[in-house]
Amino acid sequence: MSVAENAPVGTPFASVRARDPDSGRNGEVHYLLEDSHGARFSVGRVDGVLRSEAALDREVEDTYKLAVVAADNGSPRSVRGKVFLDL
Repeated sequence: MSVAENAPVGTPFASVRARDPDSGRNGEVHYLLEDSHGARFSVGRVDGVLRSEAALDREVEDTYKLAVVAADNGSPRSVRGKVFLDL
């Protein structure tokens, strides 16, 4: 996936989704990033929307690898996925 380096801060560029067949609290999924690359990126805890949180400069870094974790209250507690972002 990609995002323009001149995209405004806060621009959503992707979303992730995990499903859990458990019922109640055990089926509630939330998301987090293992590394936000110096707070350059965020993921919505509930909606899984990935956003830029800082100005991005292709000359400094042109590709980011984001590790998104989806966790719930059941067992197993979490799974990981990787997102590759090109500027």
